[in-house]
Amino acid sequence: MANTTKAKKTTTAKKTTKAASTTTVKKVTPKKKAAKIIQSENNYGRTIIAAVLIIVVLIGGYLAVQYKKNHGDGLYVQTADEKKFKDEYESLNGVENNKTISIMKDNNIKYITMAEASKMLDSGTGVIYFGYAGSFWCRNAVPVLLDAMQEAKLYYLLC
Repeated sequence: MANTTKAKKTTTAKKTTKAASTTTVKKVTPKKKAAKIIQSENNYGRTIIAAVLIIVVLIGGYLAVQYKKNHGDGLYVQTADEKKFKDEYESLNGVENNKTISIMKDNNIKYITMAEASKMLDSGTGVIYFGYAGSFWCRNAVPVLLDAMQEAKLYYLLC
């Protein structure tokens, strides 16, 4: 009988240790809940800023080119026809009571032949100027014609 009691005691001891170990394993620590910040993205602000920046850069570039073109800083390359026209009219300033006129460097003048003028008249498009640098009437008409050309956005005045 003594043996049976010892066996019972050991089994009971084993059961308690198992029960004690399972309680330590099952111990649950409280988890901290992270605060969730929900942010909806609004891309309209970024789009507007990007559009404004692009517009500013384009306008700045355009103004820089116009400034350089008008002030003759060397970016604009004058064609041979533009130079010829400018030299023809400005060379007669102050000679024989001629009106003093100033022709801009980028005057968009292109000299054409009679065949090209005839072809242009047949197609019905374009502006052709027939003039003479020594003529009083032509000298008075050229500055007005060049100003009108810039306002009307004509690219070439054909002589």
